[in-house]
Amino acid sequence: MRAILFLTLFLIPAACLYDKKGNYERDQLFLLLVASTQGGACTSTGSSGSFTAEVDASSSTAWTQCDFATGLAVSGASNAWELRFQRFKVGSNGGVSGSGNAAVCTTGQTNFASVTNVSGLGGTCQFTIDTNVTGAAAGGTATAFTGNSLLVDWYNYDQVTHILSAKSDVYIVRSGEAPARYYKFQMLDYYNSSGISGFPKLRWSEVTF
Repeated sequence: MRAILFLTLFLIPAACLYDKKGNYERDQLFLLLVASTQGGACTSTGSSGSFTAEVDASSSTAWTQCDFATGLAVSGASNAWELRFQRFKVGSNGGVSGSGNAAVCTTGQTNFASVTNVSGLGGTCQFTIDTNVTGAAAGGTATAFTGNSLLVDWYNYDQVTHILSAKSDVYIVRSGEAPARYYKFQMLDYYNSSGISGFPKLRWSEVTF
C-alpha cells in the first residue's frame, strides 16, 4: 500500500513538471494518468458556417467521436458522427471503424477557403473508408490501428524534438448518417494551450456536393 501511495504521489507532481510542448517524457507520464474507456469532449466554436473544433483525444484507450452536424462528441455506437480521434490517430465512421456511411477524400488543396464544393474537385476527391492502418506513435514507433489511410500522415513528426505539427492539407469527410452531407476540414494543431499533446484542433465547414 505504501508503495502504491508513493508511486501515485510521485507521478502526479512529475507530470506537472513537464509543461513544454512536445516533451516526450511528460507525455508518457500523462498517458498513465488519462487512460480510460470514455472518450473526451469535442467542442466546436465559430459562426457563419466556419468553425474550429478542439478535441480531447488524450486517452490512449478510448476514442472521441465528433459529429459535425452538432459540433459535439457522440458516445456509443451511432451513425451520427464523422471523425474519431485517439491521440494522433484519426478514423472515420465507415469501413472497419464504424457502422456509418462516412468516408474521407483529399482535395489536393492547402487553401481552406478555396474549397467550396465536392464536385468541383473532379477526380481528385476519391472517397476512402477505414481499414487497418499503421502510423508513427510517440517516439516514432509504428502503431497499428483502425483508421483512415488518407489521414495517417496528417502531421509531420520530428524524431529529435518529438514535436508533431499539422500539415496544411484540406480534406473532405462524408457524413456518417443519411442523407449525405459533406464537410471540409483542415488539421491545425495537436497540443492544447498548455502544450499537452493529444488535443487535436481542426477547422471545418459544411460544403455542397
